[in-house]
Amino acid sequence: MPNLIKSQLLPAERTAVQQLLQAAMSQVVPKSKPYTAYITRKTPSAMLFLIDQSGSMDAEIVFQGQTTTKAQAVALTLNTLLDEILNRCNREGELREYFQIGIIGYGNQDEDAYSAWQGALKGKAFVGMSQLRDHYLSIIQTTEEQTIRGRMIVSQKPVREWITPQSGGLTPMKAALDLAADWLEQWIVALEDKDCYPPIVINITDGEATDGDDTELLQAARRIKTLHTADGNVLLFNVHLSDTEHTPVLFPQNSDELPEDNYAQLLYRMSSEMPALYNTDIARLTQKDLRGAYTGMAFNANIKALVYFLQIGTTTSMGRTK
Repeated sequence: MPNLIKSQLLPAERTAVQQLLQAAMSQVVPKSKPYTAYITRKTPSAMLFLIDQSGSMDAEIVFQGQTTTKAQAVALTLNTLLDEILNRCNREGELREYFQIGIIGYGNQDEDAYSAWQGALKGKAFVGMSQLRDHYLSIIQTTEEQTIRGRMIVSQKPVREWITPQSGGLTPMKAALDLAADWLEQWIVALEDKDCYPPIVINITDGEATDGDDTELLQAARRIKTLHTADGNVLLFNVHLSDTEHTPVLFPQNSDELPEDNYAQLLYRMSSEMPALYNTDIARLTQKDLRGAYTGMAFNANIKALVYFLQIGTTTSMGRTK
């Protein structure tokens, strides 16, 4: 799907296209029981990942027993996740187009946001499962740890690679949120059947935005969260990566669980309240009470916490496939 809003349109043309998309979005009427649609080949859903590729992502951390950078760890984690999604869409010897995937990068010596796909997928917005299968960069060997009968088993696992680590420049997070809203708006308007499971957006960052204040970031996040299919609103997750030893806060039920930190409180307000569909998986991960609502954010997350967080964010959606 081309990105109309960020193309070479003149400002007046861009405004006209935006108005047409918004008018089309207003015709999508939410149903009374959201987040109940099944994901099928006729009604696929979408996953959109926003990846901080600023200079601070070059900071070193320890991941899987080795010293690496945040950028390397995030790239490996996302590639592994995409490989798993692709494998899970391969059923009965047939690859099923259950999802369309997008990756937006921000930073990397650029003051804007951009499609982070590389190789044959470079410049694309959302790509389907067959494109994902056919256009990876390489196959890499990763370390997989499993506990079997109380013993830690370490093995090597081949994983396809679609993106490589990138880091440099500032953190234009607002630009990434705006681009995400543009892509999603076009994606929803283009749907033949609007009664499909809503897209999820996962923003992974290690620092504060350099291109917008709190009000502007909240407005950008609100624009994403108000987009919807007939089955419910788009879900926006925010993950703050940290190289500190602080205990990560995952899926808080209220803002009091977070430190008295303005950035933490901002991410909390930017993030979606999770539908009840996610409660069982979140409670299992966090050992929290099932009562009440969770918020789709993580603060001071290490890479291990990021992996858990992504599993909740994506596998609950994959559980709706039929």
